[in-house]
Amino acid sequence: MGVGGNLVVPNFPVMSGTSFAAPQIYGAIAILMQQNSMLKTYPQMVKSLVIASAAPIQSTLEGGFTFLDSGLDQKLGAGLLNVNIAIKNNDPLVLPISSGTDGQVVQSILFFASANSFFRASLSNLILIRNNSDIDTQFTVYNVRVVDPNGNIVDWSKEPGMESFFSSSKTTYNNNVRINTFFALSGQYRLEIILYGTKILDTEYIGVTLFTW
Repeated sequence: MGVGGNLVVPNFPVMSGTSFAAPQIYGAIAILMQQNSMLKTYPQMVKSLVIASAAPIQSTLEGGFTFLDSGLDQKLGAGLLNVNIAIKNNDPLVLPISSGTDGQVVQSILFFASANSFFRASLSNLILIRNNSDIDTQFTVYNVRVVDPNGNIVDWSKEPGMESFFSSSKTTYNNNVRINTFFALSGQYRLEIILYGTKILDTEYIGVTLFTW
């Protein structure tokens, strides 16, 4: 996530990178956890909240956007940290997944969106670290997709101009974070969470955030 891109401090060189962004992200997370104590129990909730509330920004980098399977841009991630939006919408969901087979919809959420509203849906689940090693990790793969009022899967990669600003992933997978971004038509939508492969734990809890502006 880009933080402080236009910040200039007199008599200091201009620098950037994760070393500068990380403290601000952690500061924002501390504020959100203080406001909502459930985030301390389920860190996947705060992760999905911070990602969904970030403001998408147009790429000015050489080569433009490079979208990953997660739906995030390789260099810009989910966009610019927006603490105010996150605070105002600090009510992410935590959903239990206790059963399911490969390709099955294991959870679904119905929601209403007004015409031309900007919408983001994000999902995060925990990574299991084995043998106290960050190299020996494992996580269950879930996919998140959105179905519009007409029963069609939302795919804004086919909308002229949308690919310049937003994640154009129709489906996202192979990561413990997923995001779907689009402009909505008026009506009832359905967010579907799909299991890929097999679950790592008997019962898993995933964080889900739905944002509309």
